[in-house]
Amino acid sequence: MENGDVEDAILIALLAVRKYQKMIGNVQDVWHYLVKMKKNWFEKHGFKSNPLSIKPDSEILIGFTEEIKKLQSDIEHKKSIWAIYGEFGSGKTTLIKKLLRKYKNSTYFSHSRVDGSISIKRLIQKRVPFLLRLFGKMPKDSVLFLDEAHEMNNKEVNEIMNYYKSGNIKNLILINPNSLIEVKNKINLNKISKENSIELVHTRLDSKDLISVQALSMIYDFSKGNPRRLLEYAERAIKIADEIGDGRATDKHAILLRESLNDQQI
Repeated sequence: MENGDVEDAILIALLAVRKYQKMIGNVQDVWHYLVKMKKNWFEKHGFKSNPLSIKPDSEILIGFTEEIKKLQSDIEHKKSIWAIYGEFGSGKTTLIKKLLRKYKNSTYFSHSRVDGSISIKRLIQKRVPFLLRLFGKMPKDSVLFLDEAHEMNNKEVNEIMNYYKSGNIKNLILINPNSLIEVKNKINLNKISKENSIELVHTRLDSKDLISVQALSMIYDFSKGNPRRLLEYAERAIKIADEIGDGRATDKHAILLRESLNDQQI
């Protein structure tokens, strides 16, 4: 083989190697892309679970500081009846759990656990030792959290108010009550301020810069300050940014989200 033929053979071999390397590189790129696409948006950003989930398992509650302080002061110092209003994802479960941990003399019950009427006496006797309960011993100054309180009937309302007046129940906290009991002290978790909404999302995201303040401000407006919708819409804006290939949701993505919401309403 002449020198020219050898050089040509080497050149062809080098070109083949480069083509092979490029092909392998492309395959690897496709593989990494597919793996990335398979991940949830929050996994791509280093979260093990969805930080903007509306499921009631978060320990984060932003806002309502003064109302919660007054509720705690009442529990510690005087008789009171409170109402806490909030839909799924608004933070009421987080608030209730914190209060239950803080006040050991409290009892929690959800009316949705039973089909018919509930026995208020049995509820407040839960704190009484079993043997004393057999002799009809009733507690004093107990704190009762009653969830799904809108399902209470007149008989249950009369029974619970009798125990409240007698001092067996010192503090009654009703979650989403109906109009059968007049309540002056209220915490409405269904709407938060714009400032608190921005803090809520940034805290949930562990201060990662995944969505701008301008975008959150716009989302707050068309979520009408509802915490559940705010978290849902913020997540959708971040997803839109990810799908486009942008690293951060901005007002541009908030506008796209608003347009998609408007299309759904048509």
